[in-house]
Amino acid sequence: TIGNEEETVLSPFYVAIEIEGKFQIEREDITKEEIIELVKYNGTAILYPYLRSIVTDITSKGEHQPIILPTMNIGHFVDSFEKSGKKFIIEK
Repeated sequence: TIGNEEETVLSPFYVAIEIEGKFQIEREDITKEEIIELVKYNGTAILYPYLRSIVTDITSKGEHQPIILPTMNIGHFVDSFEKSGKKFIIEK
């Protein structure tokens, strides 16, 4: 299935994916909290288009219609993700 409780579409695919990025911040006058915020919002915004592309590419190889993930408001996504009790894994 693809979607949420309000909008669910049957699909021949089940996709579970994780994506990891490594970012380098060259400023020395930045706090750990600022780094975490930058990585959560900007890191997610940088990586999400690659995740979308990977999912579409992999699911387009068969006889079914590929999954094309929608574009999204990353700020809203990050806020909703955290409100649901989930945590970002940010390592130094």
